Amino acid sequence: MSSENAASSVISALGGGSGVDFIKLARDLTDAEKAPKENRLTRAKEESEAKISAVAVLQYNVSLFIESLNGLNDADELSKPQVASSDTANVSIDSAVNGALAGSYQVSVSQLAASQRNMSSATGLTSDTAINGGSSFTITIAGDDGTSLDVDVSAGKDSLAEIATAINAASLSGRSKIDHSIATDIDSIEAQLNTDYSGWEISSVNGVATTDTAADGALSVSDSDVLTFTNSTGGDSITITVDSATGSTVAQSPSNPYRATAVATGLNGTDVTLVLEGASGANHGFTLSSSSASDQGADKFINGLSSNEVQAGQDARFSVNGLSVTRASNQVIDVIDGVSFTLEAVASANIKVVSDHSTLKDKLKGLVEGYNDIQLAARELADPASEEELVGGALARDKALIRSVKDAVYDAITSTSSVTSGNIEALRDIGISLTKTGDLSFDETVFDDVASSSFNDISIMLTAGTSDQSIYDPNPQGLAIDAIERLDILTDEIDGLFVSKETNEQLKLVNYELELQELDVTMEKIYQRYVRQFTIMETLVSGLNSTRDSMGTTWENMSKNLWSD
Repeated sequence: MSSENAASSVISALGGGSGVDFIKLARDLTDAEKAPKENRLTRAKEESEAKISAVAVLQYNVSLFIESLNGLNDADELSKPQVASSDTANVSIDSAVNGALAGSYQVSVSQLAASQRNMSSATGLTSDTAINGGSSFTITIAGDDGTSLDVDVSAGKDSLAEIATAINAASLSGRSKIDHSIATDIDSIEAQLNTDYSGWEISSVNGVATTDTAADGALSVSDSDVLTFTNSTGGDSITITVDSATGSTVAQSPSNPYRATAVATGLNGTDVTLVLEGASGANHGFTLSSSSASDQGADKFINGLSSNEVQAGQDARFSVNGLSVTRASNQVIDVIDGVSFTLEAVASANIKVVSDHSTLKDKLKGLVEGYNDIQLAARELADPASEEELVGGALARDKALIRSVKDAVYDAITSTSSVTSGNIEALRDIGISLTKTGDLSFDETVFDDVASSSFNDISIMLTAGTSDQSIYDPNPQGLAIDAIERLDILTDEIDGLFVSKETNEQLKLVNYELELQELDVTMEKIYQRYVRQFTIMETLVSGLNSTRDSMGTTWENMSKNLWSD
């Protein structure tokens, strides 16, 4: 039985005693004693909770600021060139990569590249007519570039349609291949041309022509870069996309350049002719021969196809700003740095490449906005009069934290880059400055002027001319990584200021909760003590009342007896 129930039983047994509700009195006295202690702990708990939320607000804004800095960490992403052709019917634009050389390029085409095309004579054949009596044979397509394609035609699959399928599916043999090794080094890899396979050179990286073939060393490239290899002996070119996850060795060979089609020139699928076409270019001619006996149908058919050249292979001939150029293909990837275009007609067109600085400008606007958001958040959190819901003024008494955050982002944004170029050393050189209120401002006019003449210097200052650097790279890496490293004092997941502050407040919350629990236990003991004391008092009062009543009755009886005598 609880003290409260026991006391109630006493009151009931004694008939009310003093007439005072001492159970309620004990509770009121206990609550009055508990209230100031409980209120103090509750306020302290709420204050820590608000601080944790306030720290989270600061951390969130700093994380957005770091995202803006990461957006300035890739030289390839700072400028998106704008490329246009004055007449796409004559010269069309395929692609343009970052780093495309700005300028105006007059392209005049005197001859389009073409591939050799041979056709068989339509002699009343249908698409399923066997030309070699159902017997197997081999077709050899000998290229003028020294390559050879052997096409095995299986027994019973010697119709023109089946021969076309066999040609298209055949694997090229006798052609040198590309073999390059890949070694992973955090964010970069080394691509090295294996000299065991002669004739191949790296002609471009991401569409930008390069003379660094890496034939006698290593060419530093980034993951996902597209390398174009050109064969000097045959004029062939293939591309390899660098992928650090593919393992140690990647080997590729040029694909089968030949395409065959069975075309019906007559009604109802009759008079079928085989059309065979090779790669474009004057050096990609070909001849055909057959392994079948001279008196068999295949030999006669192949010899006839070989001799019936309806179009000779030829190179594209054109000029770019007066410079005469010859290419085996109408697709040109290595004449205008960073621009791939296709010759469409014997005519002229002007290609205009304009460096677009709006991408970097937008990134810098985002950086300035992110910095100012941090300053605004810091002001609201440090202002005791702030009306910001939940967290306004939560850090008013933690000026050290506010100062540390402001100092860190200030250092990050105002410091000189670890890599400078020309006259560009820091953000202050490209139109970004501090106002009297401590916010950042961005003078776009200044930026446009500097970017128009020194964009490459800006890129080097920000990125050191590289892409996707790591903060763990000991080499100087430009202002973007410099700034992120300076903010590590705030954001480090182990001992950063934000983590330390949150951990400290979380520990306070645990202690406050324990103190509140201990207070409940203590006050319950005090309440029970009051109940016990009041129960004793009530017992005494009830005893006195009983004695009084007894004495009154005795006196009354004595009085009656006295007067009756």
